[in-house]
Amino acid sequence: MSNRPFVKQLIFTEPVLAGMENTAHLIGEWPTPSWKFKSTSTTVEESTRRLIVDVEGEKRPGMALMVIQPFEQDIPVLVPSPGEWTVVVKGRAGDLSVKITAT
Repeated sequence: MSNRPFVKQLIFTEPVLAGMENTAHLIGEWPTPSWKFKSTSTTVEESTRRLIVDVEGEKRPGMALMVIQPFEQDIPVLVPSPGEWTVVVKGRAGDLSVKITAT
């Protein structure tokens, strides 16, 4: 079973700055209310100028209704250098790609 959420949207509300930690707002859904956000990790693919963001959730023990649970979470994204990048958020039912420009 995947520990990833269903990813719907990734929003950068401030200008993206290279070499600094930026905050992105992630909107998604967990498969049941038993799930909660745990952590993120980012892999930089410099040659393709892609940032691969893996969002991990944690399922609490016990039974839960089979109801989709919406969530919103601010996540850190470090863009290593200026220019155009693609941020790819790995999701349970597919990935979400967002093009950004860092200054």
